[in-house]
Amino acid sequence: MRCFLSLCLMSAGLAVAGPIFLTFDDLPAFSQVGNQYSAEGVSFSLTDIGVQEGLANGDSGGWGVNGDNGPYFDGFNGNPSYGTTLTFTSPVSNFSVDSSRTNGSSDGDQLTVDAFNGATLLGTQTITFNAINTWTTVALDFSGITSVTIQGSGASFHPFGIDNIVYTQGASVPEPASAALMLIGAAAFLLKAARRRVF
Repeated sequence: MRCFLSLCLMSAGLAVAGPIFLTFDDLPAFSQVGNQYSAEGVSFSLTDIGVQEGLANGDSGGWGVNGDNGPYFDGFNGNPSYGTTLTFTSPVSNFSVDSSRTNGSSDGDQLTVDAFNGATLLGTQTITFNAINTWTTVALDFSGITSVTIQGSGASFHPFGIDNIVYTQGASVPEPASAALMLIGAAAFLLKAARRRVF
């Protein structure tokens, strides 16, 4: 009966997978980020410069930045692109990413993050970067996200890094009133099933 109750809760949308954290510290230095996180349900367009070592590891690329969650971060400097697209194998929710501008950038450079469900834009957020090696979080609290674009902008050269990507996979949590009704229905069904067995 306990297993059946779990199934009821899952079908009611009450079972929620925990958040996924991507920090790039588990990837080899200088590797482009593509399908390495397929087990976490996401792939990246191959448009980054690659995973950078960070200040703590000598900063051989001269970015002037240490990662936000460990030393490593993913770097973008316009060759081949100032951005990337993340595509999820199943919809996710509550997406966030930390970003910092790096050596060679300018005051006023910006970052825009767009969340999509298919071709439909769910929401967008644009930030203006703070000082080099100062990380800012961009968060888009939507459900049903199937892809996210991360794009830097600025005058001429405007390199930046991203780190500490977080999103939630799995069923979404319904509003409290709907959840209560689903739980009452599941409990009534289980009570009726239990009575049948007793009598």
